[in-house]
Amino acid sequence: MRNADKIEEYFSQQKTIVCEICELKNFGFIVKVFDLHAFLPFKLMPWQYNTEYWKTIFPTLKNKLFLCKISNIERIDNLLLISVNAKKHILSEKEIIKDVLYKGIVVKSSEINLIVDIGLNFDWEAGHIIGTIDKKQIPEETELNVGDFINVYLDYIGQNQLFFFEENFYQKNKSLINLIGQKFILNNDDFCKEKNMFKKGDYYAKIVDNSYQITELPENQNIECEIIDIGISFNWKYGH
Repeated sequence: MRNADKIEEYFSQQKTIVCEICELKNFGFIVKVFDLHAFLPFKLMPWQYNTEYWKTIFPTLKNKLFLCKISNIERIDNLLLISVNAKKHILSEKEIIKDVLYKGIVVKSSEINLIVDIGLNFDWEAGHIIGTIDKKQIPEETELNVGDFINVYLDYIGQNQLFFFEENFYQKNKSLINLIGQKFILNNDDFCKEKNMFKKGDYYAKIVDNSYQITELPENQNIECEIIDIGISFNWKYGH
């Protein structure tokens, strides 16, 4: 059976077919099916993504295989124009945990942070896994651009968003990062009005319970706090 006939059969019966990413176009990829070229739009890829992100990660997607179905066939003279849909490609779930190094790719850069996709770490088997890194973690002499690779550790998981530590920052500050989860007793005397935070030794602490007002603290009141994050300053969680 000719490849063109196979395409017709798979289209009419809506059979699943394997396609291989070959080339990047403005709005999608050229893929290969049965040694014939087809078009796979970005919007019909297995996950939703910014168009520029697709263009950025293309070099890491080239030659990767996806399950798809033929969505349209059009004949123009002797040409067979084929479109495919990879929305039904099955993505696996991956658990992102602390103290594990992940390889990512920078998909966006702003003045204050980098947007990094560690889906690359799993060869895109789980689709995109996007998180944010504060640029203050990156040494001034280190220049990171969109498309560059970066190694990261998980900081914490926010609402539908991950936050990462850059590898060198994590290794340098690991002893401090390991304080996350530990509890400390603070007193009114530890409150620093200038910083609007509690100060304990070299560390600044902040109560993050919005229902609790610092001005309501009786004198000499002890407060149990828990470190929940580390960055430029510490955030501490109020506890009774």
